[in-house]
This record gives sequence, C-alpha cells and structure tokens, in this order.
Amino acid sequence: MQKPQWPPQAAEWLDKSTKLKEVILLRLESMPESQRHLAPKPGEWSAAGVVEHLVLVEECIAGPWRQRRLEISPVKPGIKSGLVSRSASFVLSKTNIRVPTVSELEPKEQMSTNELKKRWDTARASLIAALPNDSQSAWIIHPVFGPLSCNQMCKLLTSHLEHHLHHFPSP
Repeated sequence: MQKPQWPPQAAEWLDKSTKLKEVILLRLESMPESQRHLAPKPGEWSAAGVVEHLVLVEECIAGPWRQRRLEISPVKPGIKSGLVSRSASFVLSKTNIRVPTVSELEPKEQMSTNELKKRWDTARASLIAALPNDSQSAWIIHPVFGPLSCNQMCKLLTSHLEHHLHHFPSP
C-alpha cells in the first residue's frame, strides 16, 4: 500500500508528534500505577488525565473540528490564524504557561493505561486517515484559532505534545 502524499511540513510535524506520543506513553507507563491518577496539586490533572486530554484533542481534530470545516463553504486559513497558531506553537513548546482549554477537552474518566493507549492509537489513526494532500486550504476549524491548514494543525499538535511532555518526569 502506498503512503499518502501529505504536505512535506505536515508529514515532518506528524512524525515528530508520533515520536512525542510514544515518549509520553513510555513515561506514563514508567510511573508507579498508584501515581498515574494522582493530580500534583488541587485543580491540576493527573498524568493519566493529561494523556486523556491529548487523546481528546486528537479525536476532535479528526472529528468535530474537521466536520465543522466540511459543513461550510471552502475557506482558506488567513494571516490571523497563521500568526496566532505560530504564536501558540511557540508559547506551548517553549514555556510551562498553563493554557485554558475548552470543557470538551478536559479529562473526565479514569481510564487504565491500556485503555488510553488504545484510544489514542484509534484517534491517531483517524487523524492520519483524514490528513489532506493540500497544504493551502483550511483543514479544520480550530475553536480558538479559526481555520487552520494541515501544516498549521500538525505543527500546533506537535507543540501541544511538547508542552505536555513537561508534565511527565524522565524515567
């Protein structure tokens, strides 16, 4: 089977995010099971909660956010969405600033590590299956940044994973 021809930048960002996903899962598994669901402070997420959040993000990328784009006439990502997504990528990957999220992306369950891995694998497969060949058109409608191209979304996804990697101590 021939690999799809995604935009080169998107493929690079997706490859990097896949490696980060594996590092996060390895670090989660290296934690004692009794600590995986303990939040470090009141109001913060546990390590398993952070992974659930990451799963929810990828499910939304391949699902509702992409669906919103499909329901409207073709749109192109604008300068605003490009600047905002680049700024957000920088902030996410270079700082530990807590960034508010929408309620649909907050962890709600206490899934086992195996359940999280399976669900993340499914979400990632859906995301990969949905990637377009076109790097110029809007691929999704992000709830904050608006229309984003495949390249922009893959870069933002990678920065998001880098940001949350800070929540997992090195084994």
